Amino acid sequence: MHFEGGELWHGEMVALKAFLGTESAPLDYEHPPHLRPELMEATLARLVHVLRQNVISATAFRLPADNATGRGNLCVVTLNRQHAAASDFETTRDMFGLEKAVAGKISHARYLNTVDYVEFAVDHEVFHCLASVYVGGAPIVRKEFGAEYNQYRRESASDAFALAMHIRAHGAITPYARNITHVRALGLLSNRPDHCTFKTTREILKIKPETLAAMSPRDLMAFARQTAERWIDSYDAYVDWRIAALQAARIVGLASFSDADLRRETEQRPAAKEQVELLVKRYRYYYEQLFTDTELSFDILP
Repeated sequence: MHFEGGELWHGEMVALKAFLGTESAPLDYEHPPHLRPELMEATLARLVHVLRQNVISATAFRLPADNATGRGNLCVVTLNRQHAAASDFETTRDMFGLEKAVAGKISHARYLNTVDYVEFAVDHEVFHCLASVYVGGAPIVRKEFGAEYNQYRRESASDAFALAMHIRAHGAITPYARNITHVRALGLLSNRPDHCTFKTTREILKIKPETLAAMSPRDLMAFARQTAERWIDSYDAYVDWRIAALQAARIVGLASFSDADLRRETEQRPAAKEQVELLVKRYRYYYEQLFTDTELSFDILP
């Protein structure tokens, strides 16, 4: 199901609740059976929030055997096209999280094509549903940053799948493929460590388009997961990266990262100087590339 949200959110939620009935189950988070009613309530409340705020998202449900569709699962994708892709400029500005005055200086060569962006977003969100159905929801965690780490893992695989699907559809490494990888290379701008999937998306760009074109979507799903797993850091390395990213963000003057965040996370262990220096170099290099039209290279820095 595709829900647009905005002014339509209430009617869409009424229709969804009627369709789900009382026997459906949420799939996006592992949970003990006795907590299923509470998780369903939280899942529907989250859907209300993302619909009202025009957030792109995916939510997976298992349907009862006697449902009207005859299918076992439901994927609800929320995407308001007018809000998400008003123009190439607005889409690009939003993805980088930049003010208009700065975004206005970005080279047109770096703009994200809105049609490509919407297709990429749908593939990305559908992969989340596929992962919940075929692999399982986000596992129960007991480590301090366990939830963030699992989100980082899921986002890495979803980005890998969406980028592979894009290249497969076009038969080439397109400007959009390079530009969305550029977005991920500047993940510090968005203050979203779980969306810093640069290492995984960079690897997808190295695969020959004809290799991806020969794969079915099911094959690409497995390939995306394998690629992500190969490049995803361990939990401890991820925590070290978060600490280094906070320190690097403060050095380059990104106000979205607060000193309170830095103090809380560096209580785990101090940031590695070499990692901080690499992140600062990477950020400064890719930030400068926003304002040029030269072909992007993603192998200059490790």
